[in-house]
This record gives sequence, structure tokens and C-alpha cells, in this order.
Amino acid sequence: MANIQEVADKAGVSIATVSRVLNNITTVSLKTRLKVENAIKELNYEPSMLGRNLRNSESRLLLVLIPSISNPFYTEIIKGIETIAISNHYNILLCETASDPKREDIYFNMAKNKLSDGIISMDPTINRQKLNELAEHHSIILCSEYEEGGPIPYVTIDHKLATYHAVKHLIKLGNQKIALINSDEKFLYARQRREGYEKALREFDLPIRKEWIYHTEHLDFEHGIHAMRKMLQLTV
Repeated sequence: MANIQEVADKAGVSIATVSRVLNNITTVSLKTRLKVENAIKELNYEPSMLGRNLRNSESRLLLVLIPSISNPFYTEIIKGIETIAISNHYNILLCETASDPKREDIYFNMAKNKLSDGIISMDPTINRQKLNELAEHHSIILCSEYEEGGPIPYVTIDHKLATYHAVKHLIKLGNQKIALINSDEKFLYARQRREGYEKALREFDLPIRKEWIYHTEHLDFEHGIHAMRKMLQLTV
């Protein structure tokens, strides 16, 4: 495989000029650029992305942290992240934290050691203090779950409004006995969902019954099944 020196020799230019062409720097004249491009084509030269990234102090890799790969909630979000990442010449690495601090530290250290250019965290159980400290010097984004008044930028939806509209829709269909399966209210989104649920019930003068609000211990599919079975056993 040809190297950059061979390309430079064939084009009759310096290695620096070849590098400028490869990086689309506009100071290279059209005539010189064509000579370099022809040399690259004739020699079938492929630049080392690793070498270029090292020179630019970047990895072109983004870490996407999720608590569980098996949770279908994250699928469409991950597709969106990957689509935008690829369109901007980045790759993503999907990282299952399993709410394990040791795993979190591995991914945090990848960012610290410049093995990734940033982190998108969708794990609501992640160590927020360590993440905040990391965000002081590295690119971090929170997705879905976030910290009110926190220092890290986030992308999310209005969980209170979404739940309000969902419950209101069910009521308008003629339903009056509406339960809520929610996760632990230590999570902000869970508290917001309950607020939206209760707002809709109050608006239609329906009772808020504590026994119809169930909190799952974990976020996986099996705990959702268990919660639904508990609800179906209630006397209404």
C-alpha cells in the first residue's frame, strides 16, 4: 500500500501539501490539488484515519451509554443518534452500563484518555457527580433523564405534558379507571409522569387512588410484566 511520501514524490510536492489537500484546505492551488488527487488515484492511496485522528487529537467516536441493550425504549433514539453521527463523519459505540459503577468508570476513562470525543448518556442511574466532573473538560450530553438546574446540556421530552395528554385521551374514550405503572420516583421523569397523570384525573374530577399507582423496582421488560399482573389482581 502506498504511503503519503510516495504520493508527494509522484505529485512533485511536499508531504505538507498532500496533507492540506487531504484536509480540504483551500490555500492549495487548483493545479497542485489536481496533481495530488491524480497521484492518490494512481497509487490507490488510502489515508490512515487513525493517524489523522491522532494528529487532530480526536477519535471521531461517541459513546452512547444505556442501562440495558435489551430495553426496546432506546432503539429509535439510538437509530437517530447513529444517523446524525454518521452524517457528520462520526461513529458511535453502544455501551451497556448495567448500572455498574465499574463499567461506568471504564467509559469515563475512555473519554478522559481521548479514546472518544464525547458521551451521550441515557442511563438514569449513572453516577451524576462523576459525570458532572467529567463534563467540566469533556463533551457530555444527557438524553431523556436529566438533572434540574444541572450543568450538563440535555435532550428530553416534557414527561408531565406527555402523560397528561395520554391519560386525557383515555378519559375521552370513556375510561374512568386508569392506573399508572411508573418507575421509582427518585428519577425526575417518574415524578413528572405522576404529576401529568394526576393533573388529568383532577381535571375530569376522577379520584386519585394510591393503589392504582404502581412503582417498578427496575426498568427491564420482566418488571413491567410483573407490574401489569399486580394491577390485574386489584379489585376495582
